[in-house]
Amino acid sequence: MKSLFLNLKIKWKLLIAFASILLLSLVLVLTGYYTVYKIMDYKTVLADVNALKKSVLELKVNAGQFLNEDFKSKEYQTTGSIASLDAHAVVLLRLQQEVVALEKNTTIQDYSLKKSLTAAQKLINIYSETFLTLEKKVKERGFKDYGVEGQLRAAIHAVEASEYEYNKALMLMLRRHEKDFFLRKDIKYQGKFNDAITELKENIYANALEQDAGLRRDIVNSINSYQEKFNYIVQLEQAIGLTQATGYRGILNVRMHHLEPLIDALTSNIQAESEMMMYRSSILMALLFVFQILIGFVLILFYSKILSNTINEIKQAMEVLAAGRFPKKLIIRSKDELAKTKIAMNNMVARMKFAVAFAKEIGEGELNKAYAEEFENDVLAKAIVSMQKHLQEADEKQRWVNWKNKGMAQFNEILKSTDIGVDMLCDGLLSAVVKYIGANQGALYTLKGDVLTRVSTYAYERKKHITEKIKNGEGLLGQCILEKDIILINQLPDQYTHITSGLGKRTPNQLILVPLQYNEQVIGALELASFENFHKEAIDLLEQLSGACAAVLLAMISASSTEKLLMEMQEQKAMLAEKEETLMQNIEEFTATEEDLKRQNEYLQSANKTLQEKLLKNKQPKKEEELAASW
Repeated sequence: MKSLFLNLKIKWKLLIAFASILLLSLVLVLTGYYTVYKIMDYKTVLADVNALKKSVLELKVNAGQFLNEDFKSKEYQTTGSIASLDAHAVVLLRLQQEVVALEKNTTIQDYSLKKSLTAAQKLINIYSETFLTLEKKVKERGFKDYGVEGQLRAAIHAVEASEYEYNKALMLMLRRHEKDFFLRKDIKYQGKFNDAITELKENIYANALEQDAGLRRDIVNSINSYQEKFNYIVQLEQAIGLTQATGYRGILNVRMHHLEPLIDALTSNIQAESEMMMYRSSILMALLFVFQILIGFVLILFYSKILSNTINEIKQAMEVLAAGRFPKKLIIRSKDELAKTKIAMNNMVARMKFAVAFAKEIGEGELNKAYAEEFENDVLAKAIVSMQKHLQEADEKQRWVNWKNKGMAQFNEILKSTDIGVDMLCDGLLSAVVKYIGANQGALYTLKGDVLTRVSTYAYERKKHITEKIKNGEGLLGQCILEKDIILINQLPDQYTHITSGLGKRTPNQLILVPLQYNEQVIGALELASFENFHKEAIDLLEQLSGACAAVLLAMISASSTEKLLMEMQEQKAMLAEKEETLMQNIEEFTATEEDLKRQNEYLQSANKTLQEKLLKNKQPKKEEELAASW
């Protein structure tokens, strides 16, 4: 008997135990169900009545918005439609449908509330008819340049535009009475307006002999039209309602004044009945709950002895598992749900053991190990696989970081070789960059003035060397320099460039242009082409390299320029020294020549003096002979 009971499923055990309880509780449950149903029905009706009240409020808001402001809009005056008017129609239709739906509700009929709804429906229908009439009057009246007011304006503009001379002060008084009526809605201004019209006509006829009769007739017709339109507007305003309590507006307010108390009374009555029903139901449900608790407690005491052994085994296993150890495999003694729980527990422990072993292997670095197919749909398995995936992603990310750091270290090592010259440095750097990031072609340009000069290439065709200089702002390179930003092109024009290999020519799939800038100063650009798309990390590496390369090139160019200036200064200094030495030689030669000339001059003077003395001596004997002969 005991073994038979153990092999029964728990649900059958519980069904046998609870059969009597269910029979005793059936009446209470049905009563509670009926009570809840009625409460929900009351809540539904109350929600419908509250919706009715909300619709009435929306109706008033939309009607007020239309009558106070929206009827003046150009949209309404031209099309006859405006948002507030359309919303009013929708709310009015919904209100009528809500009243009809409430009339059909059995709760309303049970508590004799249908009479109030019938009265409310009648008021709503009257309101609807009145509002339609009111809207027609408002549309007919118009505003500014539309409707009767538009015709009124046209008439007064015809009077003001007439060439017939009349008393302008009377016309201003007439317009003042018109404005006063529109602003204050006081009927007394109609009489003042008509009196002013009569006075204006008398003034016109008083000057009849002095002006053209045709112009007089036209202006009088315009004044009559003006008066007629004004009086008709007054009539329309009276029909619409000069105040909130007169005309069709007064009728609407009266209907609303009677409708709102009806809805409030419905709300109060239904809410009171609903609260009473909820109170009675709460007591009944509380008693039912207490009764069920007592029966349940008895059942627990009765079955605890039978089920405690199995539950304790499971509990002890759970405690061992909670303490961080794996429990022993549970022994299965029955076929009920608790036995299945033991089986599930054993399976769970097996899955956890595998998960722990798998996590340990991941911790040892085996990130690509596959999870067992029999456990791969477990929540824990999914979490571990997700962790494995994140670790793989982190490992991949770290791999790219190491890749970038290694590349920057390699490039920085090349950039340190500043003693080999700009051209050789650029060649080495470009070759290393192309190979490291997996590009197929590259070129490096430096900017001098407004001209880009290619100083280094990698795998370019010979014909590409035809254009080695590009003006700043021209083409993609020029745009890259101007924008100071990386340009990535995915579809290159066929004629832009080709990469030549043993298999022939092919157009690259992607081109990247990187400006070489340092402290916002662009000194060149790097152009790379590839058959494959550049990886994001490669682009980041190029962007990082840009600043370092630009700084080194800028320093080398500055140093080269300084060295060139120094050499030019030394050459100029040597030339000046040579010229100075030549000048000194010339001065010495000039001095020697001057001294030689001086000596020659002194010699000539001495020779001349000697010659003169000789001549004098030669002349003296002749004179003596001549003197002797004369004697």
